[in-house]
Amino acid sequence: MIAFNSIIMCLAGVLFPIIWNKHKNLYRIYGQLLLLEGIAYSIIGILICTSSISNVAYYLLDTFLFALISKNIICGNNKLRAMRYNSETIREQFDNNSTIISNFSSLLGFGISFVVSIPVNIAFILITIGICVDNLFYYKAYKQSLKTNA
Repeated sequence: MIAFNSIIMCLAGVLFPIIWNKHKNLYRIYGQLLLLEGIAYSIIGILICTSSISNVAYYLLDTFLFALISKNIICGNNKLRAMRYNSETIREQFDNNSTIISNFSSLLGFGISFVVSIPVNIAFILITIGICVDNLFYYKAYKQSLKTNA
């Protein structure tokens, strides 16, 4: 199952950047992708928390959602960063700071889960909330980029 997930992710990781490089106008659907991801993960979060789907079904759905939606969002994030941080130094600082924050938040989450046993349904709720909050901030930056570059 892990190999299947990895193959799908790698294929999407190759395919979608090629498509985004060829079709520069895809950025206009970035906001819709952010909304779609939040809705999709909310739905599968509800399904897993109500035992309507199994953990394996969640994992498969997550694989396809991440491959189809999240990989496109990553391409949109690249465009957003290029528009907002057009100097090499500022972009490098932003990327490094993002890496620091991402790894710090992961350490915090892993540290908490190492000390406290979190029920699976609570973990899925936290994952969904994290995705939605993250996307709200990206959506705000997206809207600002549209105003700035209009």
